[in-house]
Amino acid sequence: LLDPFDPRFERLLALGCRWLDMTGGPPFHELPAEQRIALVEWMSASDWNGVPRRFYELVRQTAVEAYYSDPAAWRGMSIERPPQPLGYPPPWASP
Repeated sequence: LLDPFDPRFERLLALGCRWLDMTGGPPFHELPAEQRIALVEWMSASDWNGVPRRFYELVRQTAVEAYYSDPAAWRGMSIERPPQPLGYPPPWASP
């Protein structure tokens, strides 16, 4: 799992955001929504070994972990704990 408090993680996020701002034109946050969406879609489909895809996957994984670790996200679902607090047990193992 990623540690959002690790200084290396913070540096990686800062560098990735700086890269987004240097993709041409105005900074990422000033782009129209359609252009931001197009850029993120491009990143998600780019070469796995390239920086854009790795940055996309890092941010996506961090967001998913943060969302599903919050009990408020579990409302309306049939779970009472984070989906994977114990790793990935086989389907026949009792929770």
